Amino acid sequence: MDTLSVTVVDGTRIAYDVTGSGRGRSRALMLLHGAGKTRRDWHKLGYVERLQDDFTVIPVDVRGTGDSDRLYDIADYGIEKICEDVYGVADACEVQRFAVWGFSFGGNIARYLGAWSDRVTAIAVIGVPFGPAVHAVYRRVSEKVGACDTCGQEGRCTQEQDQRSDSRAGRLLPGYARLAQRRSR
Repeated sequence: MDTLSVTVVDGTRIAYDVTGSGRGRSRALMLLHGAGKTRRDWHKLGYVERLQDDFTVIPVDVRGTGDSDRLYDIADYGIEKICEDVYGVADACEVQRFAVWGFSFGGNIARYLGAWSDRVTAIAVIGVPFGPAVHAVYRRVSEKVGACDTCGQEGRCTQEQDQRSDSRAGRLLPGYARLAQRRSR
């Protein structure tokens, strides 16, 4: 893995790497890590290797982490700036449109990228709660998918209520049903 970097509009250096052919740059997939992690975690856990035949995989070190610049002013960590970093990496890779897979904090970034840019073709979000701190547009998505059938609340249910919610989510999200079945055993 060769570390590459791009200097974005505000002068911050953002580190990333590129792996795989993915049938051309039209199959680009940005991987955004969670808090306390780096892009190297996607490699260590084997995701990059498994994805590289189908995508041009671009793991990114979010500003302030890994090999990207660390900044000391809280204003430098606004979501708008972080999204601009991802667009900067895409531009450096000569990628016009891309999919994003975000874990935890990276999932939050992915949601904003998907909401704000037509450059994003698809998003996968894992490890992200859709609670009260989330913008209303995302709460509506959560309520349609993961809210409890009994109480309508996210995360305030008994196990029995959670299983009913998991069953409903399984019908709406392909692949999630297997996970819900395993959890209920």
